[in-house]
Amino acid sequence: MMEAFDHQDLLDAIYALHLAFRRQRMDPPAIMLSSHDEGMRFVRGLISDARFRMTDEMYRLVMAPDTSFWREFVFYGVTVRWPAVRTALPNGGWEYA
Repeated sequence: MMEAFDHQDLLDAIYALHLAFRRQRMDPPAIMLSSHDEGMRFVRGLISDARFRMTDEMYRLVMAPDTSFWREFVFYGVTVRWPAVRTALPNGGWEYA
């Protein structure tokens, strides 16, 4: 049975990571989630709490140097990244979720 999503624990851990690296005058590393499903579970957990407000600057689509697309969430300078899902459009273009 899957444990309930506790976004506050994750945000606290991300903030602690931010502080630990900043104390050493280093930039914190990115956190890479292994799947699109994990990333969307992470985002759904955050937005389910009315106290948390996600802005466009915090959540975006980015292209990696290898031309793959990733969803990215930035909190206190720590980036959480997961693979984006690409869907073909009728006009021949692509849409990323």
